[in-house]
Formats: sequence, C-alpha cells, structure tokens
Amino acid sequence: MEQVPYDRSRFTSAKNEAWYNSRRRAKVLVEKGVTLDVEEVYYLKVSFAKLGWENFFNIPNTYYEELVWEFYANVEGKQAFHFDTEVITSTMRGTRVRIHRTHLESYLQVSDVGYKIDLKKAFKPRNLDSWNMLEALVRLGVEYKSTRKTKRYSVLTSSFPESHRLLIYLFASNIILRASSTNEARTSDIYFLDKMEHGLGNIQGIPLGSIITNHMWTVVRSNDIKHAFPYPHFLTLEFQRVGVDFSNAIP
Repeated sequence: MEQVPYDRSRFTSAKNEAWYNSRRRAKVLVEKGVTLDVEEVYYLKVSFAKLGWENFFNIPNTYYEELVWEFYANVEGKQAFHFDTEVITSTMRGTRVRIHRTHLESYLQVSDVGYKIDLKKAFKPRNLDSWNMLEALVRLGVEYKSTRKTKRYSVLTSSFPESHRLLIYLFASNIILRASSTNEARTSDIYFLDKMEHGLGNIQGIPLGSIITNHMWTVVRSNDIKHAFPYPHFLTLEFQRVGVDFSNAIP
C-alpha cells in the first residue's frame, strides 16, 4: 500500500499532519500574568499561593504558536480507549516531550499534593472531598440568579467582589481554560475560590499538574476542530527544558 506523504520534520504521521491542518485555525489561549501594581492591590498571587500554585505565573511570556499546534497534533494515543490523564506525550522535531503531573512539582515548585481532578465530563471534586456547592455559595456571599436573556439560573460573575472576579478570570486564562465569556462562574471557579478563601477542608491539596495534563487530554480527544489550544507559555518552557529545536520558529 502506498504511504501518504507528510512533513516528517514536523509530524510523526500523516494522520497527525491532517489533524494539525484541520485545527490550525483554532485559537491559542494565552496565559495571563499578574503585574506588580495589580498584585499590590488585590493579592492575587497570594491567593494562588494558598493552593501552592503561585509559581505557575513564573513562566516565559513568549510562546511559539506553530510549535504549540505541532505538540498537540503529535500527542500519542489520541484515539486510545484507555489512557492515563496524568501524563501526556508528544514528539517535537525529533525530541520526545513527556509531561507528567509530578514534573510541575519538581521544576515549577507547584503543589502535587492530593488526588487528581477529573475533567472528563464536568468538574467534580473527589468523593473524599465533602465540599458542597450551595454551602460554598453561602460562604462566598453569592447566590444563583436568572440571566436576563435566557432566564436560566446560574452564578453570575458580577455577583462577586472585584478581587474574586479577577481570580475567576485567571482561572479561565491559566488553569482550566475557556475561550468563552466569563460572565458566569463555573463550578470549578467556585470550588477554587472557596478553597482559597476558606481553606482546603478535609483534603490535603489540589495537584495543579493533574488539572493541566487532564485539560490537555480534553483538547486532543475532542471532536471539535475549533477547540482552543491551552498553555502555550507553559509548553514553551517544556520545549526549552527538553531541548526542542527552535530553528526557524517564530515567537
């Protein structure tokens, strides 16, 4: 059988190159930083530090869009029935890139304590965590409200004080990313806010690495060709760390 030609300098198979070509118009969601003047007023990094996540802001502010697309295109096991959400592996220009949740603890010094977060269907804390959504809303001083257009009840971001709205924006830009509006708070937003404000409760911690690798898997296994690509700054740091060839790559 005649093999389909593909660019072997960038892709590990013709199928991966086709995957890349079908999605290259999708957005790249760029992480957001916290400037010194904002931190002096709102103490946002201090809030992230309560979960051991503050060093995730200490990553390069440059990224390589083409390399980010290539990374996701070459991820191994995209169609596998069984896969480990705590590790994701790709090959970049001949260099193997393997990201495990524990790697972030070792070289970013972010928390790897606690059970992984499950994002396969929707955000849901582990059974060992007795966290309750309605109780958290009471603690945070917000409630469900109907939206003007749909009349559907949700937790509006505008219900929160400004510091919390900024934290929700950072969650949506840096942790569990989304390209859509942040007008409505997600369950995960409320969960993280409550843990930052009122403590971890009966769990030891929330491992940031498991959230990141899990969300990467959500992207590569999605059938939505417009699904935005997350973590370009973090991935650039990974590429540098393992020695990916940056020749002719445009930042």
